[in-house]
Amino acid sequence: MQNSSLRVQVILNYLSLISILVVFSEMVTQGLTKVLTASLIITTFLLVLTFVNVQSRTGLWKMTHKKVDQLDEREMQISHEALRLSYSVFSILVLFSMLSVILLSDVMAFFLNTGMVLVVSFIYVAHTLPSSILAWNYSLAEE
Repeated sequence: MQNSSLRVQVILNYLSLISILVVFSEMVTQGLTKVLTASLIITTFLLVLTFVNVQSRTGLWKMTHKKVDQLDEREMQISHEALRLSYSVFSILVLFSMLSVILLSDVMAFFLNTGMVLVVSFIYVAHTLPSSILAWNYSLAEE
């Protein structure tokens, strides 16, 4: 898979995740409507499809979740760099999101309504960000 195709799919993957959060939040306030249900199904399908293409088929997910002693020196170096960068980005995202929630909404209502989806989304981002960074920067699937 070409590097530009991987980048587009990485973007689509995270946009799908954001869309799921928005749709779920709207479902909490508006109830279960046909449009919101269809939107949730479509965005979830897109999330799964792009996850499989970027994370699974390329082997990048496996690489970023291997034990260090199972990596060669080159894989260790690029995996380390991806992990370092991804957890820096992840920490900033989490802290910015927490600050936004505190400043822009009633904290208890937010966490009662959408907190679990947000937590699950952060867990997803924490696990996919390292291999997404590799997909963005390297074309390992072609080697």
